[in-house]
Amino acid sequence: MSIGALIAQVAGFAFVYWLGLYMLRRDIRNRRMAFTGTALLLVAVCMVSSILLPFSLADKLSECMMGLREATLFLPFLFVQGALLLTRARDEGRTDHLFSWWKYVLLPLGMLGSLIIGVMGTTGTFRVVYTILLLVIMLGLVLSILAFFRFSAKSEQTVLPKTFLSPLIVPVLGGLWCAFLPEAASSSWVLMGNGVALFLFGVGTTATEIKSQGEAWLPDFFRSLDYSIFYTILFSGLVICTILWGTGLQLAMVVLLLAIMMLTIALQVFNHPLRTLLDNIAFVTFPKLREESSQIRMVDRVTVLVDESALQEEMDEESLYRYTRRALSHFGDLERLATNPLTNLRLIEQRLQKRGGPIEVIERAVELKAILTESIEQMKPRQGESFGTSDEWRYYNALYFPYINGIKPYNRRYSDDLLDDTAQEALEWFRTYVPERTFYNWQNAGARLVALRLKEKETA
Repeated sequence: MSIGALIAQVAGFAFVYWLGLYMLRRDIRNRRMAFTGTALLLVAVCMVSSILLPFSLADKLSECMMGLREATLFLPFLFVQGALLLTRARDEGRTDHLFSWWKYVLLPLGMLGSLIIGVMGTTGTFRVVYTILLLVIMLGLVLSILAFFRFSAKSEQTVLPKTFLSPLIVPVLGGLWCAFLPEAASSSWVLMGNGVALFLFGVGTTATEIKSQGEAWLPDFFRSLDYSIFYTILFSGLVICTILWGTGLQLAMVVLLLAIMMLTIALQVFNHPLRTLLDNIAFVTFPKLREESSQIRMVDRVTVLVDESALQEEMDEESLYRYTRRALSHFGDLERLATNPLTNLRLIEQRLQKRGGPIEVIERAVELKAILTESIEQMKPRQGESFGTSDEWRYYNALYFPYINGIKPYNRRYSDDLLDDTAQEALEWFRTYVPERTFYNWQNAGARLVALRLKEKETA
């Protein structure tokens, strides 16, 4: 392998690896982001094994790299299928029936088949397993794409543009090629096609999911990419110069190059959590300074995520409901709440001016939290009681106790040791008399009522 070919492959790996980490860091609780980010990291693993394979002189190391490459060659597209099949509203707890089949049948079988291929190889009887596995994965990918197109034609939701979906044709053709010609799996063109297709799909998924949440995606996206490119070139360039003018292409130097790139990119992507950890250690004896530095980091992080254009002058009820639902789900997370478009309501700015508070992102989030609390409290029946189980209490109970009080009625690991008597009574009532599906329906209906109250206040 020439140094030019090595640099090209390493650069492709770096972009795919960075985007996978970035998607997981940006919003790992979003399942589409999580599935796509996992797929990108699996492609990165496949690229690493392909890069190291020519330098693996030892038989065991060569077999390990070859098995790792074959196991992860088309496994990422299983997770792409999962991302595509999540075509119905996640906030309301609904999923497509195809997604259930994928989750409980296709995904376990695909991972088991990939493990067998990685350990046993593609020779002899295992070539049949390899062929069947690739055909099933590619067929599942085609069906997922068709199901996605069918949903996007009917749905009014923001869906992934077809421009970012069309590159997935490349791995479909490559998978059919490799299914009947296993030796083609070692082709650099197959890996390059998979990497480019998944990278474009990941960019499209990131833009679509972040915009649907009302956040700005480009500033933080480009900042992370810019920092990662700069520091990767800075530190990895020294290793490349050493290879060019000193050691030549050796296994140890290639491993060092990849390790430095992976570490540098990971440090840049997870810069904020790492700074938080180090500042907490450095200022362990200075609590006031630690709190001020945490505030500064939060403002710096949130500022690039706020999309002021997301809140239109005349917002439709569905968008207002979606943002309200998201604000309630982030009620206890001030940083996530600060990125909500509802923080740009004129109502919030007027309330801040009235009490003389600073008009900045964190104060807006605090004020939005206060408005949501007031809206939920107004839903409480005026009976002089702290808790009730009649129909007029259901929306208040479904919003107040889970979001403001913080109970988690359907989480088996949730401990109620610190709850007061009223909260414990509500928790027992939810678990005994309210099915989980009914609970989510009440929350959705209650969130719509809160959204309507916000619209009335904003209009007034």
